[in-house]
Amino acid sequence: MRDGRTFVLGAGFSAPAGYSTLDKLWARAMNFWQLEEPALFDELSSWERADVGSSRVGGDLVVDLCTQIEMMHYFDRANFSAQRLYALKYFLAKAVHLPEKGVSIPPYYDDFVKGLATTDFVISLNWDVLLEVLLVKHGIPYSYRGEAGKLHLMKPHGSIHWSYFEPSKQPSGWLGIGTNTFANNAFMSHDSWLQPRCHLPLIMLPGYGKLTAVNQLQWVWSTLIKVSLSRGCSIIGFSAGNDDFMISSLLRYVLKDLCGDGVFKVHILNPCSDHASRIASLVQSAVPVKVEGLFSHETVDFALMNCQ
Repeated sequence: MRDGRTFVLGAGFSAPAGYSTLDKLWARAMNFWQLEEPALFDELSSWERADVGSSRVGGDLVVDLCTQIEMMHYFDRANFSAQRLYALKYFLAKAVHLPEKGVSIPPYYDDFVKGLATTDFVISLNWDVLLEVLLVKHGIPYSYRGEAGKLHLMKPHGSIHWSYFEPSKQPSGWLGIGTNTFANNAFMSHDSWLQPRCHLPLIMLPGYGKLTAVNQLQWVWSTLIKVSLSRGCSIIGFSAGNDDFMISSLLRYVLKDLCGDGVFKVHILNPCSDHASRIASLVQSAVPVKVEGLFSHETVDFALMNCQ
C-alpha cells in the first residue's frame, strides 16, 4: 500500500503553461481541421463549426458540439462518417498539445514537480502531457499502472499520446500500458503533431463521450477507487462542471470516510469561489479543507501540502 499524497489536476493546472482551456479549444481545433483536411471539414454543418476563427466559443457549447458529433457517430452511422469523430478527437488533441504562441512553461511548474515523490498518486483529468514531460525532465519515474518505486499517474480522461488497439494490431513504437491501451512517447513532442493525421488519440470527449470512452478506459477507472488517501489530497484547477458527474461522484466516494485527525487535509486551488465551494462540498467529513486561488509560484507549497 502506498503511503503518499494524492493530487487531482484539472484544466486550471495546465492553463498557466499555455494549454488551451475548453472555451478556446474548439476554435483552435476547427482551424487546424479546416487547414489540414478541408474536404472532411466541409462535411460539418455551420453549427458544428461554431464560428470558426472565433475564440469565444463557451465551454457549455463545446460540450454540446462534442455530444452532437459523438451521438451521430453511434446512432446514425448510415449517414455519418466515422472519420468525422476520429478527426475531431485528433484535432482537439492537437489543439491541446500545441500551446498558444508566446506562452512558455513558468518555472514554478519545475518546483511543483520536484516536490513530488514516487509514493504519490496523481489523478490528471487533462489530455495533455505537460506533467509527463516535466517528470521526465526531472528524472522522476512514473507509471500508469502503479508499478512499485514509481509515481502512480492515472488519466481517467485518456491522453493525447494514447491509442486503443486490439493486441494483434499493435503497431511498432506503441507500448502497452493497460487493457488494449498503448502509449507512444513520440507524440509527447511537437514535431509529431506537425505531420498529417496518423493516429486516433484515446481521449474522453466531454458530454456524451464520458459515457462511451469509459469502457475503453475501464482499466484506469478501476484503479481510482483504490487510491490511498493517507497523507492528504490537493485538488488543483478542477471545476467540477455539469458533465463531470463521474469524477465528482468518485471524489465524493473516496473522500467520504476521511478522519479529521489533524493530519489529513484537503487543499483546493481554484480562482473561482463558486467552483472551489462546489469541490469543498464533496468532502462530507470532518477533514479540514483549505482554499487558495490560482496555481502560481506563490501557491506551490500549498499545492504540495507543505504548509500548515
